[in-house]
Amino acid sequence: MNCPHCENPMTTGAAYCPACGGVVAAAQNQPSEASFQERALHICNQYRNRDMYVVPEIPVKKLQNLCESVQPAQGVEIFALINTTVFGSAKCGMLVASDGIYIHNGIAATTPGRFFLSWDAFSANAALGYPSWFKIGEVSLSPAVKFEFSGCQMNKGQVIGLLTELRTCFDEAKKVSPAAAPQKSIPSKKCQYCDTVVADARPNCPGCGAPV
Repeated sequence: MNCPHCENPMTTGAAYCPACGGVVAAAQNQPSEASFQERALHICNQYRNRDMYVVPEIPVKKLQNLCESVQPAQGVEIFALINTTVFGSAKCGMLVASDGIYIHNGIAATTPGRFFLSWDAFSANAALGYPSWFKIGEVSLSPAVKFEFSGCQMNKGQVIGLLTELRTCFDEAKKVSPAAAPQKSIPSKKCQYCDTVVADARPNCPGCGAPV
């Protein structure tokens, strides 16, 4: 079937168009049947701006640069990209993906480097908020992971709003149907700090955010 708003092809029975985020009238009365991926794309589309890109409109070079920086697991579906570089290279920023959130912070950040939080770990953390009044361009995703976005066109309220909606979306999808929530990658090692099992491709523990 095609989206009634933008006419792009989409999955029959989907509640939201993955291209434009529009609500499909036939599915408006069945919101619980929308997959986590569809709902996450819909949320991301509400926050689009010059530094927040949503598939299929993510510039190829920006996606390549950020993927090189965060090294997402093979086969994951990318939903959105947030560029946090002043000149737009997207070598630093955030990837919102089917298995979680990937971040690469610059050297000026409280926590520089690359990080990954699975949706389960992000959902379990209550630290989402402001890490410091002195760091107005940062938000906390976990006790060990901060997202530095001072070079981005999004303000703190927008970043907090996006992340809060995505966390709620995941929690609701998992509550309605555990199978609708994204699946974890196959684990291969344990974090030395919290004993969480971590996949080989992960640079950071999805439980506590510490480098492994």
